[in-house]
Parts: sequence; structure tokens; C-alpha cells
Amino acid sequence: MTDSVMLKGDDFVNRYRLEGKLTATSPFHLGSGFSVERKGLNKPNTEKPIQISAIATDHLGHPVIPGSSLKGALRGYLLNVLSTVNGNQQKEIAEVLAKEHDYDASDLKEKKQKDQIVFMRETASVLERLFGTPFAEGKIEVWDGECVSAEYSIDDNLSDSEVAPYWNSKRFTYVDQSVAINPRTNTAIDKNLYSFEIVPPGVTFVINICGQNISKIEIGMLLFGLEAFNSEIWPLTLGAMGGRGFGRFDFQLTELYCLKNKKDNISNWIKEAICNRHSGYFSLQRLDESEKKKSIECFRKAFLKGVGDV
Repeated sequence: MTDSVMLKGDDFVNRYRLEGKLTATSPFHLGSGFSVERKGLNKPNTEKPIQISAIATDHLGHPVIPGSSLKGALRGYLLNVLSTVNGNQQKEIAEVLAKEHDYDASDLKEKKQKDQIVFMRETASVLERLFGTPFAEGKIEVWDGECVSAEYSIDDNLSDSEVAPYWNSKRFTYVDQSVAINPRTNTAIDKNLYSFEIVPPGVTFVINICGQNISKIEIGMLLFGLEAFNSEIWPLTLGAMGGRGFGRFDFQLTELYCLKNKKDNISNWIKEAICNRHSGYFSLQRLDESEKKKSIECFRKAFLKGVGDV
């Protein structure tokens, strides 16, 4: 690593906001850990309602993609993809980009704070600095994905039960059922049917990923990971039952914004905040298409030739 490595707590260099859209191309279930009920869906021969595994929702009861779920999926995908690289040189480069150290090892657990900072600057991989470690906050913040539209319409003359199995038009979900599997025998557990909410294809979410003191390689790594949603070979999925084809999305990068530590940029940012009564991540300068391509190319070169300044 070089002296140019930036940490989140270093002197301010830049602030980014990446905005995109995720549109479900298959059903998905991102659970909240809670249960819901559906009118008419009761246990056999009783009036006791079946408990249905609920999806994560916002304050309006609409589906939401939790930022923690998206962040975890991105991190795991990048780590898995880059760890499969073959060839001595490429493997060495991949470890610099996306290696995950053993955080339970005594030499890491017992480090003092100043030594942890040195580790993050000199030894940690790009992935670890970007997404964080148990003792160092990552550079990025992944906001919850807001549900903004559904690319289908529901006939007002149809009841919820006629649209899909126990369809709920307010939550944009229907109900599916499956059997519990014994992980040791890989067989169905007798009399253990469970129900869960499903969001259908066509529902669109706006996502935002923000961060501070981020290099072009790190932006390129983020874009590389997000583009994996569109992969037909090794797609990035969200939620449960990915093996059944659930959790597929189409990703579209809509905008990339950045505030750099330059006098003109800072002055305009302050003026925007005063005139429009908002600041922070929502008054950053929009970058053109060439800037996005530079970040992707920077990450590609780092992977193929060597990392250099990361």
C-alpha cells in the first residue's frame, strides 16, 4: 500500500453519492423477522390464522430493500468472485483488492487503536476499507432502497384473492408456501409447512450509496459489484431462496454525484445549501458519463496490472 491510501477519518478529500434503480425481475423475499396474517388463510380445520413470514417494509407498509442486506450481499459477492481468481499474479492482486482477514485472530483482536489504524492503511484490502471491519467503520453508507413504482397494474374490479394467492395491494405482496428441509438429511420435515410473503417481479426501488474519501478504484469496485445484478452467468441476488430463482434484479445506474475538496466546489455547495435549504448528499455536483467510465477503467486496470495507488 502507498501513503495515498485514504481512510474515512482522514482530512476531507471528497464525498460521493451513487444513485441507481433496482427492478425485480423475479419474485423475492427479504424478511423482516416478524410475522403477518392474511384474511382467510387459516390453519386446517381451525379459525386460527397462519403466521406468515413478513417482508421488510417502510413506514407506509411498502416493500423496502434494507441497506444492510444490500451492503452485505455486495460485500459477499465481491469477496466470492475475486477469491476464485487463478494465476499467481492475479490472485495476489485480488487479495489486495478483496481479501478478508481473520478478525478473531489474536494479533488483530489485541491491537491498540493506533495499530488498528496502521493496519487499515497499510494491510487491509480495498474491500475492507470500503465496507469496514469489526474495529473500523467502512467508508460507505448504504441507504434503504425505497419502493417507487410497480410495472404492472391491478384491475380494480378484481379482489385481492383473485389477483394472486392472498394478494395484498397495499404491501405489494402475495403469499407462497414451502416445506422445511432437514439440513442433515436434505429431506422435507413432516407436517412443517411454512408461509412467507413474496414481492412479485416489476417492483422498482431507488438505492443510494454514499461515502467519503473514496478513490476511483473503490467507486469502480462498487459499480462492478452492482453490475453483477445484470449478470447471466453469476448473478448477484437478494433475499431468500436464490437457488429457486428468487431475488433477481435489474440494476440501472442513474446518477453519480461528487463533492471534491476544491474552493469552487465547496463554495457552490455552501451556496446551494443556503439558497435551497438543503445540503449534505443532496447538493453534490452531478458527474458526467466520462467520470463513471474512468472509475470502472481504474478498477479494471488495478485488477489486471497492479493496484498502485488505491
